Amino acid sequence: RRDVPFLFYDTFNADSFPDRKGCEELIRCFKRAFERRSDVQLRLRIQQNSKVLDYLAEYDAFSLISLDRPDRSATGDFAAIYSAVHCTVHPAKGEGFGLIPFQSIACATPVIAANISGMAEYLSEHNAMLLKTRGEIEGEDVYYKSGQYYDIDEDHLVELLRYAEKNWEAEYDKVRRASTEF
Repeated sequence: RRDVPFLFYDTFNADSFPDRKGCEELIRCFKRAFERRSDVQLRLRIQQNSKVLDYLAEYDAFSLISLDRPDRSATGDFAAIYSAVHCTVHPAKGEGFGLIPFQSIACATPVIAANISGMAEYLSEHNAMLLKTRGEIEGEDVYYKSGQYYDIDEDHLVELLRYAEKNWEAEYDKVRRASTEF
């Protein structure tokens, strides 16, 4: 069993389109799911980014969400981060491949993510908690403002965050069985 508080985790390059990574939706939904709780926290491992700080201020989420600056950790050290948290939540609206959920599953850490774009190649109900989307939307700040994202179903994200915390043991058993394939 992992330590308290219950830790959710996400990491991405904050200099490359936090909106594509679902950063604002994640902050907003995390606050909705766990406001006034001190036993649950979201850990974002990202570069210092004014847009992300603006989201934290707008949603008054500094007490629920901690920011870690990425370093050049060895693979084993980075894997230890996944192994120390309870659940990776990666509500990206589109990914070329989506390495973060893949790495999390390989480390036997439950994942919340949508099986869209590149992540559809490996995410399934057998290895992750699948986040619903609400159809396609126009991509912003990506590929010269062309292309499509998938809109995140925020109500479903709140549901999955709460579900993951309440049903961690079952989700851990599920991902542990799937992790050897990854």
